[in-house]
Amino acid sequence: MRYAEKFIGGRGIAAAIAWKEIPFGIDPFSPENKLIMSGPLTGTIAPTSGRIVFTGIAPQAYPKPHYTRSNMGGYFGAELKYAGYDGIIIEGKAEKPVHVWIKDEVVEIRNAVNLWGLDTFETQKRLIKEHGEGSQIICIGPAGENLVRIATVHHGLESAAGQGALEP
Repeated sequence: MRYAEKFIGGRGIAAAIAWKEIPFGIDPFSPENKLIMSGPLTGTIAPTSGRIVFTGIAPQAYPKPHYTRSNMGGYFGAELKYAGYDGIIIEGKAEKPVHVWIKDEVVEIRNAVNLWGLDTFETQKRLIKEHGEGSQIICIGPAGENLVRIATVHHGLESAAGQGALEP
């Protein structure tokens, strides 16, 4: 299905994907849940296009988790678009801590055991050292690693997606 032609912006596209692909009543920590990040106009000159949306079934709404969305500013959404992607969907569960590395058309799942337990600032610092200045990183810290229901996703020193506690 060509979502961009039928739904408006990142929120509309992400909602359509969630409606179609996430089972009703799913536990937010289930590997079947999806973290959908979308921003087809992010990185363009379109009005209000400086943000990327995060959607999925949120653990914060306990005991009845529900679909929610959050958004984040910063440069991650634009860099994702510049790499050729309108969005990404993270699903499933890794056997060990991993991070997703994207460089243009190359996408790799890499070992992140050395980052586990670090706060979001230290995680970003180490990944920038490994991948170079200008790298745009989103990450979780110990709260997300320990499945705290109010954990957030961070980018840089000033941006976070926290509504609904959506985290990868």
